[in-house]
Amino acid sequence: MQKKIAIPLVLGLTLIATNSAFAQITSYSSSVDISTADSSYATLPFTSKTKVSTNTAGTFSLLNYNGRAIGKERQGTTKASGEEEVYTGGLTRTYEVAGQHYEYDRNGKIKEYQQSSDTVTYRPNDWALSASEEELNAQEIISNTFNAVAKETDIDLTGYTEVTKTDVFKLDKDLFTKVDDVTRDIEDGDYLPVIYLHESKENLYVLQKKQSGKSIATKFSFIDGVWEKDTKVKSGEPLKALFEEESN
Repeated sequence: MQKKIAIPLVLGLTLIATNSAFAQITSYSSSVDISTADSSYATLPFTSKTKVSTNTAGTFSLLNYNGRAIGKERQGTTKASGEEEVYTGGLTRTYEVAGQHYEYDRNGKIKEYQQSSDTVTYRPNDWALSASEEELNAQEIISNTFNAVAKETDIDLTGYTEVTKTDVFKLDKDLFTKVDDVTRDIEDGDYLPVIYLHESKENLYVLQKKQSGKSIATKFSFIDGVWEKDTKVKSGEPLKALFEEESN
């Protein structure tokens, strides 16, 4: 019997940054493959790459499903690669690799930062690619999760808008360094952190939901020319492992 093949939704999305005084990262990309998928399991190889014109590159790559980390983040200089076995369970699933790309000067200071991503979808019925419904479901899960984090930590997000780490880097490099330290804390099963910036651009939240059940809200406030940090932590029931219900 001929083996059926699932084809990636995006074959190695590559984003190009211009080589200028303000952008020394000349190219950066992330890719993930699902060609080994069968009715129950798939081994997903993934990679992120960074090219810089000068100085030193740093690359991080993390696979996730519905906003939750699968395995550990990979780290390298110009390339960070890995693979994870996932349980497909005969269900439509969209997996994402999130790449982070750094350029450091000789003193280890971050000079430039970019993000990239790639997704693949497994659909068992006809092995066609139809990610839109699955992606909308993932967005709803992530939104509901972090609305609950805000409620549990008793914070008000009125006037706040979700932003990316790239947005934070462009806003304030000192703030970015502090936010980067917080968002690097990701373990298997954790939700990838989300960031909310106030319209005044003087207050910012990093929200985290951990596999352990902890909800964490870290606030940065610009006070007297300095970004002050305050953290709220609320304990909760541990999250079920990814795919636990379907694989049992």
